[in-house]
Amino acid sequence: MFTQIIIAGLLITLTIALQAAIIGINETLFNKLNHWLVRPPRIAKMISSLTVVVLWIMVGISISAWLWACVYMRLGVFDNLEQAVYYSIVNLTTLGFGDIIIDEKWRILAALEAADGLILFGLSTAYLMEFISELRTSQRKHRDKKKAKKH
Repeated sequence: MFTQIIIAGLLITLTIALQAAIIGINETLFNKLNHWLVRPPRIAKMISSLTVVVLWIMVGISISAWLWACVYMRLGVFDNLEQAVYYSIVNLTTLGFGDIIIDEKWRILAALEAADGLILFGLSTAYLMEFISELRTSQRKHRDKKKAKKH
């Protein structure tokens, strides 16, 4: 049991740090491209930037699922990589189909992977909301500044 908690703790720490790095990289790019994003056509830029940000966030979540799958393989929980990746994705997303059941001795590890997924998706959702808010605020400020210059 304690081995599972330690392994899960390390993986959770790693996946959260990974997602934080993904968010940090995105924030750096947003700050560099902000001057371009605030100018027309704003809606098209919002759609394209939001699409890129969501896909970028999915990169972090996908890598996290693969990390968990690799640990399952290393521990001998699964016989093949496809099964380990599938189980990890189903578990990390808390979908829980139940078509693959993990051995009883690893179920605490699996439950903690689901908790990790909740954290990762919550963190990602919070960032997406903040990104949209920052983008809209920047666009509004730019538009208001242009209006003030005209008057």
